[in-house]
Amino acid sequence: MKYVINETEVPGEFSWWLATDTDVTAWAGRSFPTLKDAHRAAAAFALEAADEKFAVYEDENHQWRWRATRSTKPEAQSAESYGARFDAEQAAEAVRLGAATATMP
Repeated sequence: MKYVINETEVPGEFSWWLATDTDVTAWAGRSFPTLKDAHRAAAAFALEAADEKFAVYEDENHQWRWRATRSTKPEAQSAESYGARFDAEQAAEAVRLGAATATMP
């Protein structure tokens, strides 16, 4: 896994994504005002992902997603939806275990 930190579709806003060679598996779930802030957020998630609470939920389209929270603050969420709850649970676990060792840009 690797972190990708770039400008979002909104000029002047930045975010981080966590990706494998074939898929984007997670993203910050929000944008940051500077590239440096996005880097800090990605680094914080990498350090704390193993201890974050991951919750799987059904979205409005009856697809499954996950989100990671620290206290009550959202830290990351699935970058895609899944047709089965089990698949979302597996993706969340892969991110929880892989975030700490993912490479930073």
